[in-house]
Order: sequence, then C-alpha cells, then structure tokens
Amino acid sequence: MKIKIKPFDAAVGVQQDKLTAAVAKLYEKLYPMKEGNIFKGQQKFGDTKVEWDLKKAPAFGLEAPSLETWRTCIDRNGNKLTNAGSVPSGAVFSVTLPEFFGQFTKEGGNPVGGTTKVVAYGKAEVASGALSITTLALWLDQAHWNKWDRAIVNQIIVPKVLNMVDLVLDGLKLPVLEPVPDVKLDLELGEVVIADKRLLVTAQQKSGRSDSQIDLTIPQQDVFALLGKNLAGQVVTGKIQKMKPDERQIWKWEKDYKFLKPRATIWLDKVVDISFPGTSNPAKIKAQPTITTEASVDPGSMSEKGCSVERGGNKL
Repeated sequence: MKIKIKPFDAAVGVQQDKLTAAVAKLYEKLYPMKEGNIFKGQQKFGDTKVEWDLKKAPAFGLEAPSLETWRTCIDRNGNKLTNAGSVPSGAVFSVTLPEFFGQFTKEGGNPVGGTTKVVAYGKAEVASGALSITTLALWLDQAHWNKWDRAIVNQIIVPKVLNMVDLVLDGLKLPVLEPVPDVKLDLELGEVVIADKRLLVTAQQKSGRSDSQIDLTIPQQDVFALLGKNLAGQVVTGKIQKMKPDERQIWKWEKDYKFLKPRATIWLDKVVDISFPGTSNPAKIKAQPTITTEASVDPGSMSEKGCSVERGGNKL
C-alpha cells in the first residue's frame, strides 16, 4: 500500500495483531490480580453500586469507523454523537472489548446490566512534541435497556470503560525511536499515520523539517523500522569513523626506488550519498575517501599532502 507522508529521517511501525498480542499479555498478567486489576472492579455512586468485568482480552483495530457507526457512539460526557458531521481526522483506531459485563444496582432494587461487546475509539497524534494516545468515544448495544438504564450507563459505565481503555493504552509499550550509537541527532516526532492496518510514527531532525510530501510504500512486516537517506548516511559515516585504520584503508600503493620511496594510501572518510535500489539489491553508497601521499628521499626528509576525491560503489 502506498501513501503520502511528510519526509522523515526515521520511523517505526507495528501491525494491529502485534498490538492485540501485547494487550493480551497485559490482560493475562493483571486479570487474576486482586490489587491493580484494571479490567474488573466496582464503585459506589450515591445509592447505586456499579460493577464491571472484562471477561476477554481487548483487540486492536487500526482503522477509523464509518460515519454511520460514529453517530451511534457516546462521548466521554455521556452524549450521543447522533448529529456528528464527520469522523475525527487523523490516526483513529478502535479497541474492542469482546465480552464486557456491566451492572448497576440501585439500593433496594434489582441488578440491571449484562454482557455485551463494547468498542472504544481513540486517536494517536503528536502533541507538544510527544506521542499522545487518547480515547474519544464508545459504542455499545443499549437496545435492551430502558431510558433510565441508558442514562446510568452513559453517565457512569461509559466513562469507566474509557478510563479502563486509557490505562490499557498507558501500559502498552509501543516501538520507540531509540538513539543511534555514534551519531549525534536532534530528532523530534513528526506525525502518526494509520494505514494498511499498521501504526507508523515518524521523526525528523529539527533542522530538516519540511511541509512537502513523499510517496511511501508501507512495509508488510509486523514490526519494522525505516531509516531516511540522510540519516542512513550519517549512521554509516559514524561507523566509518569508529573503524580501525586498517579497516578504513581501501587502497595502498608504494614503490621503492634507489633514492626515492613514494607512498600513497586512500582512506574511507565519510558518506556523501546513499541509495537503496530495491529489497533484493545491496545499498549503493558513494563515499568520500581521503588520499595521503608521502615520498621519502632520505632519512628524515618527508613531505605529506592531503586531498579528497569522490568514488562511487556499492561496498564500503
């Protein structure tokens, strides 16, 4: 799948099934616990006791709802979105709670509630330089509840469920952009994109921000990292500078004459261009070497001269 995206220096991405698997591990760890179990609990509100229990682990869906579905949702304030003109833009996703049990009991009355599927919708974005993931609204089947029941659900159950999903998202460890060894960078988050059931987070150097757009083919791996051309060059250059002298030497010439001993050596210096012709071909790297020459006429007499040239190739 090909999308339009702002230029970036680095990016990480993850497929929705991997997110679901990560949440399942969190669920398996917390659900049996009496303390700290965010998936099960109860609370008193005046003379009403509210109970909730998520009986199966949540599942991620990395795609936005249709406008028709969005209009049947309830926001954090318990209001139905019946008159919504559009679905929120950006990286909108869903978290499905396949078996959610909710019940409330008014003092002196019978319990009201049951088990149903619940879908929470949220949005991922870059805000104030940080990755922000928040829940927006909730969908659940209220067809079998009366008007009074719906009011309790909308005002109490819905906020509780959204808070639960927020805690799940807080406990989820998304791929992050780690510092690159040997390379000094000033990266900042760029944008969050959802496409082809994958979440992609980009970053770029502050000095290289651009409002233009490029074409990007979304990788089909479950978890992946992408490196921009400029940053790739810096990473390789950093590695070159850490190489031992004999590893950086790519050509050496010497001759011994009766009164003259000329020497010339070419050393790898830095990368000036790098290209990636395809997944089945090696990266092509144009490096800038430094040539050092010396000529020995007699002991103690030596001259040295440095210059630089460019030479292309697909191997260091």
